[in-house]
Amino acid sequence: MATTTTIYADTDANLRENAADTNYSGNSVFRIGQYTGYRRHAVLHFDVSGYVPSKIVSAKLYLSASGDTGPTRTMKVARLNQDYVEAEVTWNSASSGVAWTGGAGGDGNGAFTEPTYSISVGDGEGDQEVDIRELVIDAINRRDDELWLIICFDPADTATETGRTYFYPSEYGTASYRPKIAVTVAARRTWTGSVSGDMSDGNNWNGAAGVPTSDDVAMFNTGTNDATLGALDCWRLHIGKSYRGSIGQMVSLLRVDAESIVIDNKYAGVNITINLSPATNADLRIVNTSRDNVHIDGYYHAIITGTGHAIDLKTDSGTTIEAHGSGSNFTTDTYFASCKLSNGVGTLNNGAAAVHVMRGRVTLDGTESQNVTLANGTIKVKANDIGVVRIYAGKLSYATNESGENTIGELYVYNNGLADTRTGGATLSTITGSETYGGRILFDGAMSVDVS
Repeated sequence: MATTTTIYADTDANLRENAADTNYSGNSVFRIGQYTGYRRHAVLHFDVSGYVPSKIVSAKLYLSASGDTGPTRTMKVARLNQDYVEAEVTWNSASSGVAWTGGAGGDGNGAFTEPTYSISVGDGEGDQEVDIRELVIDAINRRDDELWLIICFDPADTATETGRTYFYPSEYGTASYRPKIAVTVAARRTWTGSVSGDMSDGNNWNGAAGVPTSDDVAMFNTGTNDATLGALDCWRLHIGKSYRGSIGQMVSLLRVDAESIVIDNKYAGVNITINLSPATNADLRIVNTSRDNVHIDGYYHAIITGTGHAIDLKTDSGTTIEAHGSGSNFTTDTYFASCKLSNGVGTLNNGAAAVHVMRGRVTLDGTESQNVTLANGTIKVKANDIGVVRIYAGKLSYATNESGENTIGELYVYNNGLADTRTGGATLSTITGSETYGGRILFDGAMSVDVS
């Protein structure tokens, strides 16, 4: 199962605006927040070496409080982009004779364009916990395993309420109270199916290694044993090239609560329901799929680079699709936030908020698509109202449209673009406004349209 280890801060210091040239390392507590008319920040350093970034499930920063006062204030945890010397750092300087390059207080050296996190200080807020996994992975990959942090007010926060909390520092005698990061690393659980097709039976995983948990990687890499019973709760799911079984003969039989799902298999039958909330949006990567039924349902960002046939994608609101490569083929029955194609074939049976086609072919059906951009390729429109259409090259066609009235809010056709609004029986009732920049618009004889 997943393992959790703890890293303690090896240095930290308090930065006090009202004693801007005084070093406050080694104190019994460090104070963070607003103190009367002055602010107090903190800097910390962790050595995060020894971890494999791809296996890190979470990295939770813990701060233990010894007291707090005043109204609640929000503080930011950010990567500190300038090193400091613990025994020398102050509000004005990172080390003796070296000022903060972003200005006094250190907040100007917080990497606020990168991932940042919030904690609360003030009366009753107490201990704080926040998952800074992205910053730990960044430190391993790009910062020689050194994680420098600042806890400060957001530079845009100009409030003056006097909320603050006192936290135990790295020098505190009881280790459990010191600033620390609990790093959880996933274990890999490989499906064998040696007993049955039940995914909830631990004997089917790694020779009785136990059922994967929400912190594990579930892997279907080899063998022919089907996984057709039970439910699966895991952090990541990988269906590899050499697996020859089937997963989830019915949609309801597989539930995956995961950060990422990779399907790279032309042979396995895959019928998956991804059960995710918006807070745990999954990264779904489809490299190859079988010619059997593939059904994906949930909240995710899908990147498709190859399919055996048109796979079935369903979603909750907010899901996005990217399809790359001529072998990509998908259909959707629910409304997507956005769809981008650089090749392949897609059918949106219930529209999308934004559709961008660089190359390839898309069919729009069902409900409204708000913004459509065609750079090259073909878009076929069936019973779909569109807000704004921009055609730079390629063809927008209503030729196979046979039902319902359709509208285009705004139509812009550029030099290599063609808008063929002639229908096969339906009525394109309205084009609110259109402009051509060397492109062409074809429309039924009975229809009138203002073109500028």
